[in-house]
Amino acid sequence: MPPEVIDVLEEKIPDVDKALEQLIVPIMDFKESLATILDLGSGSGNVSRALSRRFPEANIYGIDYNEMAIANAISTSKTQGIKNVKFLTLNATSLPVEWTQKFDLVIMYDVLHDLPDPASVMKEVYRVLKDDGVASINDPGLHSNHRDNVGNTNVAGAGYAISTVICLPCSLSADDTPGHGMGWGYENKEALLTSSGWRVKDKRNIGSHMSLNFTCVKEQRENYVI
Repeated sequence: MPPEVIDVLEEKIPDVDKALEQLIVPIMDFKESLATILDLGSGSGNVSRALSRRFPEANIYGIDYNEMAIANAISTSKTQGIKNVKFLTLNATSLPVEWTQKFDLVIMYDVLHDLPDPASVMKEVYRVLKDDGVASINDPGLHSNHRDNVGNTNVAGAGYAISTVICLPCSLSADDTPGHGMGWGYENKEALLTSSGWRVKDKRNIGSHMSLNFTCVKEQRENYVI
């Protein structure tokens, strides 16, 4: 991914601290404390650094497949004196074995629709999350049925256009992938989550109707196999 695109994505959240506060509200209904946090798809670390400011005692990990983004994250965090975030270049479909049931919270901010294999990634999130942990998944709030988006100028003028040049190519960056992009829609995302072992406990817009957040916990199914 070109450095110019990384810079644009880094600035996509106008007030990351405010967005994080909104995102945390439903999480704290299920968790009294967050000692270990994973920011999956951290990019250059904007959300990870906000997490560090909000939870200075937590151990935070920011991971991304993009080496340039992780290098930027490490450099910026060093400049800002942030010490409780560790940035790593990793493939989200094969996280470290030793991370099984490691995290109290996994955040995926504007990531799910970009993934070539979201189902495999969500299985890994399930594995590395503690049984009483929370997954917070923020993604564009577009409808899966494109007719339901008619009249929403933000979708046509911004959402679909951005998806064509960034999101869709990312989601097609591996062989035999569905190529979701923003057009995947939140109804289809929720169907994936509920069919793969998750219970959506809260669903709300964060900042705008274009940003929909799913707060999820593990559905304790006896027959669910990762």
